[in-house]
Amino acid sequence: MSTQIRRPHRDGTRARRRLSALSLGLSALLFATACGAGEDPNASEQSEGTSSAVENSEAGASGQKEDGQGQDASASEGGDEQKDEASKKDSYEPAAQGEGSGDTEALSSLSFSMDGKKPKIEAKTPLKAEEPSTRVLAEGTGEQVSEGDIVALSSVAVDPKTGEQQADNFAGPSEVFTVDSQLKEQNAVLYRALRTAKPGSVVAYFVPGSGDGQAQGAAQDQLVVFRVEKTLWSPPKDDSAKPEKLEVEQLREGDGDEVSAQDQVTVHYTGVTWKDGQVFDSSYGRGQPATFPLDGVIEGWSEGLEGQKVGSRVLLTIPAEQAYGEQGSPPKIGPNEPLVFVVDILESGQAQSPSSSPEKQDEGAESSEEPETSEKSPTSQKPQD
Repeated sequence: MSTQIRRPHRDGTRARRRLSALSLGLSALLFATACGAGEDPNASEQSEGTSSAVENSEAGASGQKEDGQGQDASASEGGDEQKDEASKKDSYEPAAQGEGSGDTEALSSLSFSMDGKKPKIEAKTPLKAEEPSTRVLAEGTGEQVSEGDIVALSSVAVDPKTGEQQADNFAGPSEVFTVDSQLKEQNAVLYRALRTAKPGSVVAYFVPGSGDGQAQGAAQDQLVVFRVEKTLWSPPKDDSAKPEKLEVEQLREGDGDEVSAQDQVTVHYTGVTWKDGQVFDSSYGRGQPATFPLDGVIEGWSEGLEGQKVGSRVLLTIPAEQAYGEQGSPPKIGPNEPLVFVVDILESGQAQSPSSSPEKQDEGAESSEEPETSEKSPTSQKPQD
């Protein structure tokens, strides 16, 4: 039996908490920056090194035997040096204050401090760089961020021309990001900034606009300063046993009403595979929270969220039996795959009647709207045997 898809309700009968301008802008900045931000800042250097090693190796093989041995040795040494250099760049050593990617010097006048719960950014403006750039403004402490970690970030958007602070979420709920291969492919600059950070690290992230920023459709220069608050979850060690029961950890307790089993909830969430922390679905990445009835989701969600208060952030570790079971949900969720979710409960209330639900359609009718969820979303019911 195919997986049933639940879709957010759109008829206006439910009030939905909209994302702030900061959240929308920050998500767009971090995940949809110019293509230059999506390229590995070390890719060209590594490519040149690999090419050089190959050329040296071929030169050694084409010479006389004695000369060839010498050239091979030289090529080997050169290749080893290149490998060592590439390995060093890929090791993601913790970034010290003043370090970063791209044109770090262009961000050297930036400073960060806190005035109570409000961030204070100072800089000599205008700030300008020709490439996506980061700079560490303050070093963190504790365990460095690793591949697959789910981290919480607080951030402030800054106008790079004037230095004016436009919005921040330091006093409110932090945003959630997963440091995985998908992020690396989408935005290698941000990936490196997070992988070299520790809790408490403060990083300035600048993305240049297109053209002069004045023409219609041209992108403006953008600057965000973010602080890594903490690591919410890390992938298990190789010898860790799979979770056999649902684990619910309250990361932050809200002060709203409790969620009931029949409620309709509006949430922000990130879902990753337990074994390696790879994202398979994220409303944060889409920049839009999801709304659905709690009795129409996988068992781990309905059981894990029931009784939680609106405003809470919850970490769900879900065994395969309470997720997608033996069938999984290809291509990203394999058979018998445990899952992990970080869920922010934004709203909860009485669910709509089936007659007004948008997934209730006449037979043969086709919807003109694409669903906002996928078969890998928790808003999908577990397949039945």
